[in-house]
Amino acid sequence: MKPEEALQAELQKIRYLEAQIGALKQQMDLLLRTLNEISNTKSVLDNFTEEKEGFVSLGAGVLARAKIPAQDVLLVDVGSGVLVEKPVSEVKKELTKKEAALKQELEKIRSVIAQLQQEYEKSVGVIQKLSQGGAVV
Repeated sequence: MKPEEALQAELQKIRYLEAQIGALKQQMDLLLRTLNEISNTKSVLDNFTEEKEGFVSLGAGVLARAKIPAQDVLLVDVGSGVLVEKPVSEVKKELTKKEAALKQELEKIRSVIAQLQQEYEKSVGVIQKLSQGGAVV
């Protein structure tokens, strides 16, 4: 392969790696936001032993101030718009499990990003060598 062709191939590889890393970082951001939401929910549930005043979502970004009585049972969305009553203790356990699974997924993504970044650095080194060898971009 000619140096110019090798250079173009490495540049294409770098663009691909940048796109992959960017997509994975977006997934990471989503996971981090979800983890933050779970953490906040667990915190609220830990302090949900007496009546509280707060805001309740009415949908479409509209909130209403409401008094929320202490509750032993909560409604949980289990998918497809189906709500199921569950004890607060069970909700906390499920949130903890979900949190652990998301943290595990986050670590997998971080690992893949690290591998892609190593490949990226390697390609940058190849490009530098090719450029120093007199190849024209």
